[in-house]
Amino acid sequence: RGLAEHRAYLLAASTARYVLCLDDDVWLEPGTLRRLVTALAELGCGFVGNAVHGLSYVDDVRPETHGHYEQWETTPAPERVRPGTPEWERAQIHSAANLLHVTEKLELPPDAWRAYKVSWVGGCVLYDRAKLVDSGGFDFWRRVQEKHQGEDVAAQLAVLARHGGAGVLPSGAYHLESPTTVTERDVEAWEVVLADEDAAQPA
Repeated sequence: RGLAEHRAYLLAASTARYVLCLDDDVWLEPGTLRRLVTALAELGCGFVGNAVHGLSYVDDVRPETHGHYEQWETTPAPERVRPGTPEWERAQIHSAANLLHVTEKLELPPDAWRAYKVSWVGGCVLYDRAKLVDSGGFDFWRRVQEKHQGEDVAAQLAVLARHGGAGVLPSGAYHLESPTTVTERDVEAWEVVLADEDAAQPA
């Protein structure tokens, strides 16, 4: 039944405190996992993520997207993020090599990291397993057809609403930019899940 069922199966098999969802076309630089684990333990939210850099875009600077970077100055709070809102537009910071350019401007000292506000993070996300399960995990897989994508977005929106989440920079995740193996993407899983939620709301 596709990606969501795969993730649900693996999540059900895990007893770890934290679970990492890492796409198979992402390379992590040394120290990335240590930084993510440290951030999740200190922040106490539902997930932290490293958005992936596309190094073929390293010379493609897009300053108009940098304004979507907003640092968490407190512990990440639960947020209801939906399409059409300013919060949803935060995803623009994760395109191309935008986050790499933002990180360079911050000039962080060695071993320092920052948490920032996200709509969702693709490619490399570390979850607090109990909080992911509490938010429904990927149990929605039965409600989406096999040829879907966006199952990670659906799960993260649910975790954000209940427990909060954050991106972490610097990101040590790099997209290999190899051809995708998910070639048939007829449905966005998050659209199905949000439509079901809206339908369940009282009129």
